[in-house]
Amino acid sequence: MPQSNNSKNLAFILSGVLVNAITLFVVYKYVLVTFGAELASIWALVMSISGAAKLADFGLATVMPKFISESIAKNLSEDINKVLGTAFYSVLIFGLVIAALIFLVFTAFAGSLFDAGQLNIANELIVYALPSFVVTAVGNSLLYSLDGWGDAHLRAKVTIISVIIYAVLSLVLSSFLGLPGLILAHLMQALFMFLLASIYLMKKSKVYFFLPHYFSLKHFKLMFKISVNIQLISVLSIFGDNLVKILIGYYADVKLVVFYEMASKLVSQVRMLAINGCQLLVPIISKMNVSEKTNSSSELTYDTFKILMPMSIIIFSGLFSISPLISYLWLGEVSNVFIYTLLLLVIGMIMNIPISPFYFANLADNKVTINLIGQFIISISNLVLSIALGSLFGFYGIVVSYVMAISIGSIYIFIEHLKRKKLNFVLATKKTVLLNVLLISPLVAVLYLRLTYSSDVILFSIPLAIYFIGMVLNLYFGDLYSKLLQKFRRG
Repeated sequence: MPQSNNSKNLAFILSGVLVNAITLFVVYKYVLVTFGAELASIWALVMSISGAAKLADFGLATVMPKFISESIAKNLSEDINKVLGTAFYSVLIFGLVIAALIFLVFTAFAGSLFDAGQLNIANELIVYALPSFVVTAVGNSLLYSLDGWGDAHLRAKVTIISVIIYAVLSLVLSSFLGLPGLILAHLMQALFMFLLASIYLMKKSKVYFFLPHYFSLKHFKLMFKISVNIQLISVLSIFGDNLVKILIGYYADVKLVVFYEMASKLVSQVRMLAINGCQLLVPIISKMNVSEKTNSSSELTYDTFKILMPMSIIIFSGLFSISPLISYLWLGEVSNVFIYTLLLLVIGMIMNIPISPFYFANLADNKVTINLIGQFIISISNLVLSIALGSLFGFYGIVVSYVMAISIGSIYIFIEHLKRKKLNFVLATKKTVLLNVLLISPLVAVLYLRLTYSSDVILFSIPLAIYFIGMVLNLYFGDLYSKLLQKFRRG
């Protein structure tokens, strides 16, 4: 893949994350102000439960770039058409089945999560939410196929336009229809994404891959063999963020779900940037493997990790430095629940995001079992710890459990990758440790000032000033800036 195309892909991915963050800020603030914390939490919880319908893609959205890039490298155009057709029909059928199962389970158990008034609202929303996630699953499996051609920028363009459509329709439809309008907006977004992705792919493949004869049982078995591990990871991931929201409603208060959801959405925007960027490694490493350039792929993966680690600290520390201001602008007040939740999630993401290149390298190398075990560790740890700590400490016990589980699973994937590639992890120098401590210090400053001072001006300014000093010292004394500059010059 040309370096110019890599730069173009990364630029559009960055733009997509930025646009997505802005639209989410607008939509969530509007929902909270217009409908209040209780109704906003019901909406967030129903969307989270319905989101399990995305399991219908059976991990194909993640592995599609691998199959297509390998077919391109081997010049097998007919294989590409069959991969696309097989993915379309597989995800559509599985989606309808899984949506029906979710509806039955929701009908049976929703009464234990919502009171009578809340249940009526939730029952109305689930009917609209499930179809939207089935369409999303089909659309995603096609959309991520564009990465196989090295055209992640096209995927990012579709995403940018679709989230803008979602934001506009959310404001318009909810003003007439209430909460169902928000979910109908999500359905319209999913349909648009599906249609535009299909148009791009038909131009690439030059065939109507929706025709039934492009479904191939042989390709389904081949794709399923690899994607089944991804699917198991997706199933296990239900016991992650989705479980957290459900247990908050059960052990704490449904009204608190929206505060967790907003903090989670905020950190997920940064995580999305890292995930989308690292996902570009899959077709690159797959092509390297076909060319037997395994040493080069190992260097690429480890170099990406060495940049992501300090970048995660820099970005999340900066994010938390302005968390009181974000809370004020987003929620209309400096909310302790939001700030403390964000702090915990930031810690979890600093542990998780840097291992993203190892995760996708495992996928490209057909070592998905390592990722599966890592997710199993996260899910089981979260399930056990959340029930135990949630029953004892309520809301914060559940969030702390999730962060602990993420950290344990991430460390496992990190260690296993180093063992598999026979790499030595070089511990940071004392200088680097001190510089990183300076960057992390705003986290402590926000927490201390929130507990001891009531002045919002002090809370807004002091942590940001500490962060700015840490950044200046890191740029002057650290080596991250020089590494990024070298990467930029090479590109």
